[in-house]
Amino acid sequence: MSGEVGPLKGREKEFKQLNDWVSKAIRNKQPTSIYISGLPGTGKTATIMRVLRSLKQRVHSGFVNCATTSTLTGLYSELLTVIGSDAKPTIASVRSAVESSKLPLILVLDEMDHLQSKRNASLYAAFNWPQQLSHKIIIIGIANAIDLTERILSKLKLTGTPPFCTVFEPYTKEDITTILKDKLEQQEDKMDEKALELCARKVAAMSGDLRQALHIVNQTTSQSRSVRGKRAKLQVVDATSSPLPPSSSTPLPAATTPLIGCRQVLSALNGAYSTPLARARLPLQPRLLLAVCLTISANKKKSLTRTSLFAGYKRACGAVNVPPLNSDDLASAMETLQSQSFITLLKDGKLMLQVDSETARKVVCDTAMLDQISQLNL
Repeated sequence: MSGEVGPLKGREKEFKQLNDWVSKAIRNKQPTSIYISGLPGTGKTATIMRVLRSLKQRVHSGFVNCATTSTLTGLYSELLTVIGSDAKPTIASVRSAVESSKLPLILVLDEMDHLQSKRNASLYAAFNWPQQLSHKIIIIGIANAIDLTERILSKLKLTGTPPFCTVFEPYTKEDITTILKDKLEQQEDKMDEKALELCARKVAAMSGDLRQALHIVNQTTSQSRSVRGKRAKLQVVDATSSPLPPSSSTPLPAATTPLIGCRQVLSALNGAYSTPLARARLPLQPRLLLAVCLTISANKKKSLTRTSLFAGYKRACGAVNVPPLNSDDLASAMETLQSQSFITLLKDGKLMLQVDSETARKVVCDTAMLDQISQLNL
């Protein structure tokens, strides 16, 4: 398992916590399962892969994407493959293979929510393997849903050893700014300070998805290189077509690298967040705001204004365990709803939903979130 070792920038605390849990489980021969949750692009999978690389001499480790392997038989097969056994994939053969292994086994189940079923048998089984099969098995589940173990796997609390849980919060504007600066220092292309801040602020307000910020940077730097290449070709053409003899021609000026500015970044941001797919899948913070708008609008005794919306938003953040945005980023998230015609500002200063409640619910696309917010009596 090759690759970088050590924590990702902005994920030092999470790296240490996961490393400590796994190391303690190995040292104390303690049955351990871990559940990692958080929005896409928050470094969950990358961090656990770095933890595994730091432990590679001490453990066997395997990685399963549950979107493609979602049955118990399939998971047994993956466990046996990691150990190097070609036995038939049964619970008995897994127990035997694990017990005979000299090293502990860490199995990472990415996109673990794909194991959900009517009775959630595969989910319960996977989290219980460290207890039922062997303390040598350490299960690490990864999914987006913060409350999966509470909402779906409540019986795990009765086992005596429920999974350790940690939430990867969305990257903040400061995190994204630092990471993008480090990335750009390694490249020829440079970005204007204000343009970089615009990118970080917008992505933090929308989702905190670092991958989106990196995509914006890659897109703008690629466009910058393309423009420089075209200009260089034009300079060569102009020079070769000059009527002056070669001896009297002046040397071609060195190609300069112009700063990537706000205009290029804004264009890339609009492209990333204004497609039909992006509009259909609003990031967390705008969805949370929309859910609050929906709840307040349903209250006949209360007006939907910026003040009531922002006050309700802060309470909603506490209810769903999401860190609130600062005022600038919150305003940016609200602008997202306005630009995509979910809400509008009336002349009297009030806000109004521009979609019906059914459409708003579909866009929020999180029944648990809507239920939690509706109980706040906003």
